[in-house]
Amino acid sequence: MFHLLSTFFTNRVLGMTGILFLVVSGQGYSQNAPVTIAPVIYAETGSSVDVPVRVTGFSAIGAVSLTLNFDTAVLAFQNSAYNPDFPGMSIQNASAGVVIIGGFSFSGDGITLADSTVLFTLTFLYKSGTSGLHWMDNGGSCEYVGASPLFLVLNDTPQSAYYLDGSVSGFPAPGAAGTITGPPGGLVCQGQSGVVFSVEAIPNATGYIWSIPAGASITAGLSTNEITVEFSSVAVSGQLTVYGVNPYGNGAFSLPYQLIVNDPPAILNQPLSPDTVIAGNGTAQFQVVAAGTGLSFQWQELKSVWTDITEGGYYSGSASDKLLISNPPGILDGTYFRCVIHGLCDPQAVTDGTAMLMVMELLNSDKGVNPENEFSSITFLPNPCTFFTEAIVFLPERSKIGIEIVNLQGEIPESVRSFTGHKGLNKILIDTSRLIPGIYSITFLKKGDKVTGIQQGKLIVQ
Repeated sequence: MFHLLSTFFTNRVLGMTGILFLVVSGQGYSQNAPVTIAPVIYAETGSSVDVPVRVTGFSAIGAVSLTLNFDTAVLAFQNSAYNPDFPGMSIQNASAGVVIIGGFSFSGDGITLADSTVLFTLTFLYKSGTSGLHWMDNGGSCEYVGASPLFLVLNDTPQSAYYLDGSVSGFPAPGAAGTITGPPGGLVCQGQSGVVFSVEAIPNATGYIWSIPAGASITAGLSTNEITVEFSSVAVSGQLTVYGVNPYGNGAFSLPYQLIVNDPPAILNQPLSPDTVIAGNGTAQFQVVAAGTGLSFQWQELKSVWTDITEGGYYSGSASDKLLISNPPGILDGTYFRCVIHGLCDPQAVTDGTAMLMVMELLNSDKGVNPENEFSSITFLPNPCTFFTEAIVFLPERSKIGIEIVNLQGEIPESVRSFTGHKGLNKILIDTSRLIPGIYSITFLKKGDKVTGIQQGKLIVQ
């Protein structure tokens, strides 16, 4: 087949007449054509945009003929510039949306350019939208030939392998954010630091905007796709989200990441010492009020060291917020108790260990008490008290008893009063509403011809 490439350049490029070069094309080609690459360009609306066309494999080229199409609604051709190493080149905006490039070299060696060299640059006014930069090949409209004198047509089949289209469009906004990853189940603790959250890199994003729940703060990675977060003691549960940004817009939000902020154990009310109980007959209760997530309790008693209490016997609720001691023996009198509280989050909480059990053992004639002048120890319920307390006294026989109240300074704010007690257990109501808060010694006097059987007890008035 014969192709008159020279006619194209005579009429459209060189502007000369009467010159005819015979370009031979047969079943085979002398070599492959260069790869011609139109770029992908992003531009701001209303700006001038340079479009550099590069070539690879440009070796011993004698002539070039290229046709590039563009969308005139998006681009307006302004001017062009060619590589001075190919001085015989001409570039024309031949018709709306079409640029024609052509040139000859009469050098016997043709023209050779390094890979990725810019062969020519087209300048457009970018309006808006997107325009393709399409190479049009209908035979000779996109074609290379070798060096003179033969100007053999070079192989450019398939066209898609030798003429790579490009485009011009506005700068893209960031893509949509993907899935946020973080701690398993989204579980964190108040007071926890160094917690990492991340999202895969968002296309076209130059920055990242994170939204985190109240009480949390980003300590590292701000405006990146991986952040480190610290949760304060007042942090609350909520959602994390992120989206990408760049100077040309914002991307779509990620799906919300559900964050569950757990509370470490906190003691709201310390256990108080219960009222004194009678040995083998009564129940004492210690209770702690605590807050936190996933709480568990373990009560302890102070022996030589703090020791876990085992459920059973006179103890119940040893692993709950209420410890019950039923019918305690007298050996527990003066024993201190505390509760260790664990939760889903550290640290554990421990009560102050000041709650104490007071146990009164009642003595009677069967236990060696002299019925003539002895009676049992005294206990008060409640103790401490505010308005009144009830004294519990065991008398071996019917007796006349006097009661004397003395403060720590040895003063007697209450005069001696008397009552007649019956044999056995006596409960005596004592009015403490007029006493100033403090510690008092209350003495019980067994009266007869002479004062005998003095017994004392300590009472705390609040």
